[in-house]
Amino acid sequence: MDSSGVIRRVNRIGYSLLGQASSTLLGCSIYDALPNLNRTMLEDALLRGKEAYSFLLDINHKGVVVNIAPILVDSQIEVRC
Repeated sequence: MDSSGVIRRVNRIGYSLLGQASSTLLGCSIYDALPNLNRTMLEDALLRGKEAYSFLLDINHKGVVVNIAPILVDSQIEVRC
């Protein structure tokens, strides 16, 4: 995802967990795709480069351990979840 929270890449496991096609997810807001994602944690990564590891997120009634790690690409923060 980019620094504004727009999904730019998803792997096949992500598509499977979310139960959505790439045409639906790519270009969409992460908050729309994962409405129960903790906004504070994500904004800390997007704006301040802060990492968050091993927190539990319910995705389609499945408990998933999630890591949020900012990555610098061309001097811009991208976040990998």
